[in-house]
Amino acid sequence: MKKMGQRDRAVWLVWKRFGWLVLIVLAVLLMRAVWGMHLRFQEAEKYQERAQKELTNVEGREKELRENIASLKNDRGIEAALRDRFGLVKEGEGVVIVVDEEVSEVPEEPQSWWRWLGW
Repeated sequence: MKKMGQRDRAVWLVWKRFGWLVLIVLAVLLMRAVWGMHLRFQEAEKYQERAQKELTNVEGREKELRENIASLKNDRGIEAALRDRFGLVKEGEGVVIVVDEEVSEVPEEPQSWWRWLGW
């Protein structure tokens, strides 16, 4: 075996250190890429949750509309819808309109400091 000369040994040490530097830079770049993917994954999960909630709301609304359509397929449903929406009545029926009383509060006179003293 050939012994390393001092020059060869210096070159070898430079390449060894350079190799470590390259590995560290690659590791940092890899960690950055992994962190970026992690953040995108979290954002995608949030969007998925929002979309799932919206889908649930839309499905509930669809069910409600289908029930309304089904109730409008017969005469009783149509009559009930007209009564509710437009306040229609049949001949001979009376209408009672309930109005809440508006209570108006009379503001009290502000007491002056003379009254407070009893004058």
